[in-house]
Amino acid sequence: MTERIVVCLSEPPALIASASSDSFIARARDLMLRAKAFGATLCAWSVGSLAFSFQVDDLEEAVGFVTGPDTRSLARPFGVGIVRGTLELLTSDAEIELGWGPALRQALDLAQLAKPGEVLLERETLATHHVRLVTRGSRTTSGTPPVRAYAIDVESPLRAQADQDADRLKEPSLQGRDGVLATLQIPAGTLATIRAAPGCGATRLLRAVAERDKRAPCLWLLPVGHRMEPLGSLRRAFTRAAALGVTPRLPDACDQTLRKIAEGLGAPPAAVAELIERWLAHPAGKGLLLIDDVHDVDNATLEVVATALLGAESPFRVVARLDRDSPLPAELAPLPPGPEVDLAPLADGDAAKLVLAWTGNAMTAAEAATWASHAGGNPLALGEVLTEALATGALVAGREGARPRSIPPPAPSVSSPEIAIAKRLRFLTPGTRATLFALAVLGGDAPTQHIARVLELCADIPVDLELEQERLSKNGWLRSPQPGWPSLLSRTQLRVIGHAIPETNRAAWHRA
Repeated sequence: MTERIVVCLSEPPALIASASSDSFIARARDLMLRAKAFGATLCAWSVGSLAFSFQVDDLEEAVGFVTGPDTRSLARPFGVGIVRGTLELLTSDAEIELGWGPALRQALDLAQLAKPGEVLLERETLATHHVRLVTRGSRTTSGTPPVRAYAIDVESPLRAQADQDADRLKEPSLQGRDGVLATLQIPAGTLATIRAAPGCGATRLLRAVAERDKRAPCLWLLPVGHRMEPLGSLRRAFTRAAALGVTPRLPDACDQTLRKIAEGLGAPPAAVAELIERWLAHPAGKGLLLIDDVHDVDNATLEVVATALLGAESPFRVVARLDRDSPLPAELAPLPPGPEVDLAPLADGDAAKLVLAWTGNAMTAAEAATWASHAGGNPLALGEVLTEALATGALVAGREGARPRSIPPPAPSVSSPEIAIAKRLRFLTPGTRATLFALAVLGGDAPTQHIARVLELCADIPVDLELEQERLSKNGWLRSPQPGWPSLLSRTQLRVIGHAIPETNRAAWHRA
């Protein structure tokens, strides 16, 4: 079986009965010429119906084939159905690709459901791709199982660029954590801890601490790879700061240590500890070292952090984020304790405020409360649910914000972050999934040239990495902490993507 996008055009029965065979053949020939221009081939035909197959990534071409002002006389006599699915090919060449399978059957069902001049796009096909389309309602076939579809605007199906830019979640301010942030008044020379379940917003709280004290020197340690590189998290933090132009003025000895670490050569622990202290030096002891997902940070980095804080002449502050039930790493146990925070899920009202902030305050309070109930107070799960809703069209975004398509909104179904991420991952194209697999085996954070090399060795198909990075950034998978260095948004995403790599070639991906 081969995966294709199938576009089926079907004449209504009354037109079939009254039309001559010559007129149908003439339209069929014109459609075949147009299909060739859009990169498609004829894959099936019957009395009054034609079907064309497109490659799986060519949804925009498939929609363009049957929409726009230039199709009024050619495609408008037909009802049109578009479905991505599988075909069993009987024969294939440059002119024709005969096949049969679920994609053809569903596309024909939609084409026969559509009114003349109407284009119906199967809902999951739209969810799988990153093409932003203008829709005009929805339709559902009466078969078993039913096929659900959106009616596409046939005159101007592609959204304007301004609307496409709006079709993503806004960057919200911190919601529901003001009291927690106020308790994180951290004395110099101490270690504060934030405990939270995955997705509960601990990383966002760390960022809020840094934003509150933005005038103080700061160093942010994140896990790198799979904890295999000694001082890897520290090296990554220093090189990221250098790329962003925020390296402080350092003594010559510390500058030499910094260069050695950046080159992956390592340095004596005492010299590295002195470098950390000098980097975070502040007259009032306001220097701030943040450690996210501390149990995934390499041991050598944690050891020199502890050495630096315990021996510092100019003390600084450390904040570490832990899982709710994990003990403090042994390397940090000797540090004087500071405030301890245990993050609970968001209250219902705060979750609804987060929905409003993410979607531009375009919903009613009742609509926001309904969407908030989908995720059980987990901000990461809620963000994944809303991102999926934007991709599938359940939320319709414009310049003013995002609103639910259906009234009332869909019934709530509490989802964990892992389930929500896995669901979105399932609908990505092969090239997009391959890009995420490559980044996952590199630890979720890597330079573009390393990702390209892994894709070259392991991907089953050619991948346009620049295009895939743009898609993934727009659709809530990637961020770029520095130019040319994409990163996954969360360690939860990293775990889910790593588990999704097929077992048949998982070893090959990791060997690369």
